[in-house]
Amino acid sequence: MKQLSKTALKALSVSTVAIAAAQVSFADTVMLSTIDGRTTLSGELLDYDGQNYTLRTSLGDLILGASEAICEGDACPALVAETTNLSIAGSGTVTANLIPQLTEAYFGKIGDSLQREDASGGTTYFEIGREEGSDLLMTLVHSNSSKGFAELVKGDLHAAFTTRPANDEEQVAAKDAGMKGLRTEAQESVIAYDGLMMVTHPDNPVRAMTEMDIAKVYSGEIDNWDAFGREPGPIMVYAREEASNSRDLLRQVLLEPHKTTLSQNVVVLGSDAEIADAVRDNPDAIGLTSFVHREGVNALEIEGVCGIRIPANEFTIKTGEYLLSRPVYFYHNTEIAHDGVTGFANFLTSPEARKVIREAGFVDREVISKPLNDQGLRVSHTIMRDEAYDNISGTKSMLQLMSRSDRLSTTIRFDNGSTDLDSTDYEDLEELATLIRSPEYERSHFYFMGFSDSIGSAELNQFLALQRAEIVRQALVSRYPELADRVGARSIGYGELSPLACNETRPGRNVNRRVEVWVQDPMTKLAEKISN
Repeated sequence: MKQLSKTALKALSVSTVAIAAAQVSFADTVMLSTIDGRTTLSGELLDYDGQNYTLRTSLGDLILGASEAICEGDACPALVAETTNLSIAGSGTVTANLIPQLTEAYFGKIGDSLQREDASGGTTYFEIGREEGSDLLMTLVHSNSSKGFAELVKGDLHAAFTTRPANDEEQVAAKDAGMKGLRTEAQESVIAYDGLMMVTHPDNPVRAMTEMDIAKVYSGEIDNWDAFGREPGPIMVYAREEASNSRDLLRQVLLEPHKTTLSQNVVVLGSDAEIADAVRDNPDAIGLTSFVHREGVNALEIEGVCGIRIPANEFTIKTGEYLLSRPVYFYHNTEIAHDGVTGFANFLTSPEARKVIREAGFVDREVISKPLNDQGLRVSHTIMRDEAYDNISGTKSMLQLMSRSDRLSTTIRFDNGSTDLDSTDYEDLEELATLIRSPEYERSHFYFMGFSDSIGSAELNQFLALQRAEIVRQALVSRYPELADRVGARSIGYGELSPLACNETRPGRNVNRRVEVWVQDPMTKLAEKISN
């Protein structure tokens, strides 16, 4: 028996239905129409189970969800509208500071009334009333990324906001449950960015720490501020609970690379907001908290083992070169038909949603640009590396091109040895395509610059960097062929020449395997010709 595709039956209503009459006459001709009126089918009604119609048509026997269709004919069961339930989970700071605002912005717009109730036990309810169609009750479960994925795979959730991508084990679980996976373009989307900052009291004179020093503070090896040239005082260390993404990043980026573990004396708090508040109140405190809570604290610059420092700001978080960047993901189970989720998912990438994201303190996905001079210590980091002396001509050529161009925040990263793009990479290319279509970029020239870590030979790394840059360029051109007439584009491989993090650690190498996008506009090129 065939299941009619959800794409063909795209629904605009969130109403569910129930049987109101016990007697239903089948094997009579009825007409089923989608809510939007775009699809109409006639045939014999073979069955109705309260959720689906089974219809015999010239195309064969088809199953249509009752929430997706209107039935006309004497054989149609009598139906009555009920309240529809929509279940979404979110993790940590996202649940507290972003999802409620996005929910109110979208569902408040499509409904006639919206009421919010924060219940005990970590649940928020939104009741959306509508004059036309059924009411909608949205349940927001305060959870974490791991639990969100587990409940989504089981079918207990329609969607989940997470601060990390689905891992291999979760991908397998999703496929075992009959889903196509989680990391697909249909089900995965990055809607915003956040970052974790190491923060101290605003009066604390310490402005930077090395990764090693932070690892020693959190392991308890360093427990007094006099180790950093400050007046003596015991260091009060705060961290999030074990299941949080914040704890995962602390362990993966700062503790494990330096072979340390968390001290039992660390004070564990239940939210990033609590950590920020505790640090603001205690001159001797240090903690890891969200970029959202950056006001009123002293954010430390974190220095890698090779001396590279990358501060946390909007640009470095968007590009992912800040080591503790974390995208905010939205996953929804397309196997569970609910057009309320579809509409919400579409809204999350809209300009209106981006305004909400910025106002909530997160970083939105809009592509921004920076000239070389505004990218901190990048030039000095580049020329002080041994690779620069090994390839002086390449370094000079790269810096000359960069000095005449602006770097866009669009940055594509690759796994070790991989040249594959994932669903979020294609989202980045869609954002880039939108920018290229704008009038101010017409006839500009775009450079796709590939970079690598320093593992392996320099020649192989340069080849791999160029290969990745060309793959990104080709992906853009093949998806949006109309852009070829608007701009010029070229792929370049610079290999190891411009590391943005330390190659001595795995997180640093992950940052360095990337393709950057730079743009040189026609006025810049015209100025070059005049000066020559």
